[in-house]
Formats: sequence, C-alpha cells, structure tokens
Amino acid sequence: MRKVLFLFLLATALSVDAVDDLRSRFLYTYYSGDFLKAHQALSSSFSDSIVRQIWEERIHHHATIDNCNYMESSTPGTRGFALLKEGAVEEAEKILENDWLSLLTRSTLALWRNDSPAARQHVLEAIKLAPERPEVYYLAGNVSPTADESTMHFLKFLALVKEDPYRKQVVEYSIEFMNRTRGMELNVVSKFDGYEELETLHRAGQLIVRANINDRKKVLLMVDTGSGGLTLKEKNWQTQVKTDLLMFGIGKDPVTKGSRVVLTDFQAGRFSMKNPVAAISQEFPTDGFDGIVGTSFFSNGKNILAPMKHGQKFALFNETSDSLSLLQSRGMKFKEQHQVPFLIVGKMIIIKGSIRNSPPDMNFMLDTGAERTMISTLAAKKYARINYMLSLDANKNSPLVGVGGRADNLLVVENVDIAVGPIKKTFNRMLALNLAEGSESLELEIDGILGRDSLQGYALGIDYRNRTLTFLR
Repeated sequence: MRKVLFLFLLATALSVDAVDDLRSRFLYTYYSGDFLKAHQALSSSFSDSIVRQIWEERIHHHATIDNCNYMESSTPGTRGFALLKEGAVEEAEKILENDWLSLLTRSTLALWRNDSPAARQHVLEAIKLAPERPEVYYLAGNVSPTADESTMHFLKFLALVKEDPYRKQVVEYSIEFMNRTRGMELNVVSKFDGYEELETLHRAGQLIVRANINDRKKVLLMVDTGSGGLTLKEKNWQTQVKTDLLMFGIGKDPVTKGSRVVLTDFQAGRFSMKNPVAAISQEFPTDGFDGIVGTSFFSNGKNILAPMKHGQKFALFNETSDSLSLLQSRGMKFKEQHQVPFLIVGKMIIIKGSIRNSPPDMNFMLDTGAERTMISTLAAKKYARINYMLSLDANKNSPLVGVGGRADNLLVVENVDIAVGPIKKTFNRMLALNLAEGSESLELEIDGILGRDSLQGYALGIDYRNRTLTFLR
C-alpha cells in the first residue's frame, strides 16, 4: 500500500491558467525562509501598496532587512493584519484600532473563534470605511447568513478585484454553485438525542467509518481532521447538482480537476444529512476506502470522539451531552485528560505548540489523515538542523502522495523536538515541506502538521462549539 498523506484537501476552486507566476515564486521564496530574496521580489509581485505593506511587516518580523524604511508606511492595521497571518492573535489584538484593516482583522478572528455575528458586524463596519477595497467584500461574502447576501458581496468583490486570481476564481465558482442550488436547503442535519457510535474500522493507523450515501451502502470513509468536508472518489453517485471544481492539495501539481456536487442523503448510524455537499476527485489517491470525511462534517451542534486506537469507536454527542460522563458510564476510562483550545481556520483545527527552542505559539494543524508529523520549510530553517544529502535522496522517491501526485522539494531535518498539548516527542529524522500555497489558502502560516504517528493511542474529544480539544488516554 502506498504511503498517502492527505494534506489540505480543500474543496476550493483554483484556475491553473490564472495562476500568477510572479506571486507563486514570491510565496515559495518567502515560505522557503529566503526573506532577503522575497523582499527583493516584493514590488514586482504585488501592485497594491497595502498588500505590499502587509508583506513588508511579515518579512521584517522574520528577518532584518538593511536600508528599508518600511516603518514609514506602517499602521496599526497593517501590523495587526500581518500578525494575524502569523497566528500571533493576542499580540495583534493589542494594537488594533478602528481603521478598516483592523476591523477586517477583528472579523477574521471572530470567525476563527466561532462568533459569526461578530465577524459579520466587524466586516460590515469595514465596508463603510473602505468601500473601494475588494478584501472586505470577499470576507463579507464568506460570513453572510444567506446566499443572496453572499452573492451581492461577491459580485462587488469581482467588480473591484484587480489581482489575486486565486480568490477571483473561488468567488466565481461560489456564485455559480449558489445560483445552481438556489432554493435548496443544503447540509440539513437530523438531530438525535444522547450519544451515537458509528461503525468504525482501524486500519494501518487510519480511522475509518462506514456510511450510506444515496443508494450506496457501507461506503468506507477515512476520518480526517485535515479535510474541510466530504470528498469522494469518482463514481456514479447520482448527484442532484454538479459543478466544475479544481481541488487543492499536496503534490508536485497541487491542482487537479474535480466536481462540487449535491448528493441526496448521507447516513451513518443515527446521524443523517439531507442534501449534503461534497467534492468528487477524479484522481483520488486512496487504497481501501471510498473517500475522506472531515470531522467538521459532523460538527453541527455536536461534540466528537475521534479515537486513534483500536477497540474504540468514532462517536457523536448532541449539544447537551456530557460526553465524558457518557463515555465513563459505558465503561470507557481514561487516565489522562488534557484540554487545549483551538482555532478553526478554513475548517481546519489549529492548535499551538513548539518546535525545539521556538516560542510556544507555533501553528500546528491537527491532521488524522496524515501518516506523518511534519514541519514547514520555514520553521525547519529557523528551528531545526537540515540534512541536505538525505534531502536529495528523499526527493528522488518522495514518500508523500496527495491529490497532486508525489510531493517534491522536501527537506530531511534531524533531532526535532515537538511539543503540542500533552504530546512531547523527539524525532531523530522527519520531513519538512514548503507549505506556501496551503498556508496562503488558509490565510495563516502553518508551522507544522500533527499526524497519526504523534496521535496514536489517543482519543480526541473535539468540541467545535467551544473550540476545545481534549486528548484522552
């Protein structure tokens, strides 16, 4: 069986033809840790002065650039937004004021913290102050409570945007999908009382559940906290609505063609959903299962138990359940309970940790779909020892495979200490990967991926409503 890492498998739209080469090269350089070269390329990569200033803030946060007077154009808004991109949430909040960019930062933070009303309020205030900025309409479209309001903001975004082809394509695909599904209620979950265990398999460390989708029985789905929803292999799923979609993931070519669809129903145990939205991949690199399902797919008002251990079942709790008491009443005892807060960024669970002697606020994505724990190239160059000879060998036969094929530009790093929540591990050797496009897609610099090799033996209690993750063992 191939070793497969499902990393950043997002149902987002991206046009290959629209990719800006200068922007892509700049991002790769920045996330490679070559800040001087990135600084030299900045002016030719972005035409917008505010976008350039935010990148100036980010570059200077990582490195000292001689003979640069970037502080002359610095504002609390640009500094705060740059800190937000780096995940320095508390530091950003301390300097924010009432300018439009500060309000955009507050809106994004509210969204990460599951406060949609506050996110909408802040971004609408930002629109009043900066009606000429496309960024405010992009976020407003994403936090709007109705498809009509979302479409209105997205159309204003398209009328104003001059660069950023990635977001332009995302918006165009989103408008098309909303138009095709107008009048339909999507992802309608039927509530149930108490606690429900799903039919669960553990295979090669993977957590797999069985579900019925449309007329197909016992569909095998790998549970993946590193996925934004439901993604299926290409089959005849008899969909109600189908639109074109390009998938963004790991691999030498991170863009592959797929579809965004509306299915009829999804059922696993007493959990059921009408008109579920899913992505379908034509080049899905899986062995032994039919797709992947993100824990966020089940998160509507529920706590989740995702056990990375044989003998325990994937379980859902309704919003009123005392999940730990229910587990104990069924004979499940845990000697260790360690709770940490998390942020939801692009439906991904982000928790804080450290890499060797780094500060304790590095951004780790919890990824039960990833076989290995990894760190970013940027983090590796700051906090780890790189073995360049072994890195050459690793790239000749890359062990990392995703929707875009085998990943390249890997680094082998040695003697890396990882500390995330209760997990404290030393890796004699591990891989580092340039996470440029993934980080920019999430709008947060990702420093590490916490994979199954670190999570084995734990049961993960995920409370999406209160944004807490409990490691149980």
